[in-house]
Amino acid sequence: MSQNLRCRALNGTVLNTLTPFPESFRGGVVTIGKFDGVHLGHTAILRRLLARARQENVPAICITFDPPPLGVLRPDVASPPLCTLQRKLELIDARGVDAIVVIPTTRELLEMEADAFFRRIISETLAAGGIVEGETFTFGKGRGGNGETLRSLGNAAGMAVDIVPSVLVDNHVVSSSRLRSLIQDGRMEEATRLMVRPYRLSGTVVHGAGRGRTLGFPTANLAGIETLLPQPGIYAGQVMIGAVSRRAAVHIGTIPTFDVPRPVVEVHVIDFDGDLYGTTLHVDLTGIVREIVKFDSPAALVARMREDVRHIRTHEPGILFPESL
Repeated sequence: MSQNLRCRALNGTVLNTLTPFPESFRGGVVTIGKFDGVHLGHTAILRRLLARARQENVPAICITFDPPPLGVLRPDVASPPLCTLQRKLELIDARGVDAIVVIPTTRELLEMEADAFFRRIISETLAAGGIVEGETFTFGKGRGGNGETLRSLGNAAGMAVDIVPSVLVDNHVVSSSRLRSLIQDGRMEEATRLMVRPYRLSGTVVHGAGRGRTLGFPTANLAGIETLLPQPGIYAGQVMIGAVSRRAAVHIGTIPTFDVPRPVVEVHVIDFDGDLYGTTLHVDLTGIVREIVKFDSPAALVARMREDVRHIRTHEPGILFPESL
């Protein structure tokens, strides 16, 4: 496998540059997008991409961007992403594409008009033989191009363009904005139904106050989380430690019982007491258990934590994913 990014092993090729673009990938069928969260709408596009590429016996190429465009244009208002770049690559790669190209996002790129982007990137650099996009696709400066623009430019260049209809779940269009809203509200089971895998938080395990171990519930304190945090609460989760999937109780938010005003992410891995310090822990959130409240005493908190763990042991979310991906 050829790659220029620091990624765990993937099946396809990962490139972080368009120049020079490998000759073996020119002429492929291409899809372009942010793919934030890699949800069911994205996988519908990727399925169509693969079907066309296999039918035409050419590579299936997925183009995405890093960092997210809004983070370059308006870093003051940009929200955290729904998945890390590594997670995005893993989930797209698992769909079977031949190559993923991660274009470094620059102001110069974002200032490119739609027709210039089509000509310079899609036509000249990629020499795309076809394009597959969703019906809400936009491109070019100020989102000046859409599906109809793309179809018109593609027809003029002799390039077939497929526009994939939006996916509906519960009569709502599956989109990254819809997914973001559900996650922000802590509605993890609803969010999971829109995704190919549960929502994941990844962070480095660091030393905390040691309060959890004193209470009989040792926790892994996560730092360096890059993705969106759901609303404060106690969540049911799953973690992979080695090759074993374990259930976890996840605290996101302040700790009012001990007057800790700073939000934290603490993970109690059920039936596990090993040393995780310094490791990267991936936590898949499968449901919310309760809100965070201030208890009258540590003893009252411990009693409720026991109830939380009992609930999580038997918690059966709408979709379970025992796999490590």
